[in-house]
Amino acid sequence: GQLMDQSFETSGEMAGLLHWLYEDNAQIKIRNALFLDALNLDDFSSEESEAGLPKIPEWLWLNSKLRFNTFEYKNFLASNVDLNLQHRGNSTQLYDVQLDVARGKMSGKVDLNYSEKGLSIRSSSDFSQLDLANIFLYFDQFGQSTLTSKNLEGTVSGSSKINMSFNSDFEFVPSRLLGEAELVVVEGRLKNFGAMDAVAEFFDSNIILRKVFKANELRSRLK
Repeated sequence: GQLMDQSFETSGEMAGLLHWLYEDNAQIKIRNALFLDALNLDDFSSEESEAGLPKIPEWLWLNSKLRFNTFEYKNFLASNVDLNLQHRGNSTQLYDVQLDVARGKMSGKVDLNYSEKGLSIRSSSDFSQLDLANIFLYFDQFGQSTLTSKNLEGTVSGSSKINMSFNSDFEFVPSRLLGEAELVVVEGRLKNFGAMDAVAEFFDSNIILRKVFKANELRSRLK
């Protein structure tokens, strides 16, 4: 088939369509495998699109195995993406996620839960030999210009657990961000950069990173 000018292959089974057409509160249940050569989420959004919380309908129950050769969203790029998706009512799980990203590898799982207040996300991941410069490029320099991809060399490996929330307008809620991470940087080097304290100040001033890393511990490791 074709989806947004991209070819795809799918196989599986669907149940409940007739009940859904004629009965209230019925579900359509789909179990399938889907291969898509390239998925770019920017193709599904535009400035004219109505803002709001993206959500799979409650009446659609999914058990899907997904595979993409490439996945893109804004500056983010990943390849050889494999994952399983399960959706029931107000809950979506992405598990056995594996992908190649930033010249390294990443695996993990993500739980999404919807409510009248918005969306809560719980994630855990393991990553190996991710290129530091690419990470900063993919995440738009984490919204700052003090320390950028041009200043970094090396790779990072480790694990992370991050919980975050969005309100009903799909706006990020900083006060509900919690996280922890363990990192090992190999052959790390700063290029054309000043005092090491500035690195710690960058982490401390970034609302996301300061929830995951403790600036005072970072300073002691960098000195």
